[in-house]
Amino acid sequence: MLKKLCVFLIAGVMMVSLAACSSNNDEQSGQEKEAVVEQEEKKEETTAENQDSTKSLVVYFSYSGNTEKVAQLIAQGTNSDIFEIVPEKAYPEDYDECVDLASEEKAANVRPAIKNDVENIDQYDTIYVGYPCWWGTSPMVIFTFLESHDFSGKTIIPFTTHGGSGFGSSISDISNVVKGATVNEDGLSIQDSNVDNCEGIVSDWLESLK
Repeated sequence: MLKKLCVFLIAGVMMVSLAACSSNNDEQSGQEKEAVVEQEEKKEETTAENQDSTKSLVVYFSYSGNTEKVAQLIAQGTNSDIFEIVPEKAYPEDYDECVDLASEEKAANVRPAIKNDVENIDQYDTIYVGYPCWWGTSPMVIFTFLESHDFSGKTIIPFTTHGGSGFGSSISDISNVVKGATVNEDGLSIQDSNVDNCEGIVSDWLESLK
């Protein structure tokens, strides 16, 4: 009888010990899982902070809508904010009149007034600047915008739509205006006839920038 009692007591002690060990293991496993979750959350927070700290902006002027379409594709592909430059006095709807006015503005090196502006351009590190190529360069209204801001330390990436002239001298002309900025000469040039089906062109170009 005494032996049976001893056996029962020993068995009880062992069961309690095993239960305690199991509880400790479960507790340790739970703590390890919590540690892993915390590490993943910190990684996600760091990634989000890095993305927020390198914000980009797409700025464009569009006459016929071609440049606007390309600008929207770039903004979508880069998760950028987007801003349209709107002249205070709209360019003539008649194409020939618009071409003549653009020629006069270039010859006189005028700076047409614009209706709107970017509220806080300091928050952006990379700025895509888009425009149609007029008379071998960007429209003068682009220079109005560029000269009204300090782009020191920023990266400027031009893109243009055109009838066959490509960038013309616009990249070097922009470089002369945005002092202190880095102008990426590997900009995007799309002929007007290709704009309607340019999604792949824009996507490949953005991938090349990486």
